[in-house]
Amino acid sequence: MKKITLSIIALAIAPFGMYSCKKAQMQTNETPTEQQVNEEDLAVINKIEAFKTSMKSKSTGEMNQEEALWHIEATMNYTYGEAQIALNDVDH
Repeated sequence: MKKITLSIIALAIAPFGMYSCKKAQMQTNETPTEQQVNEEDLAVINKIEAFKTSMKSKSTGEMNQEEALWHIEATMNYTYGEAQIALNDVDH
């Protein structure tokens, strides 16, 4: 009898668990083509793209530790970051 009761309780709770695990869809009002990019942003983008290209050819040349760290972090943010998501919308 105890197994049947636990099974019924588990079946009753399972839909709530599945519903709560759904990922929320982000709605953005601005498309990537509408974003404003200034000259400084273009310079940083070009610097990151050049670093990515040099990493593919394995010829980055010499750089100090701080510069290497900046390039790696900037490349990761540029490649994998989602700028349209607000900080307070990120799940912690």
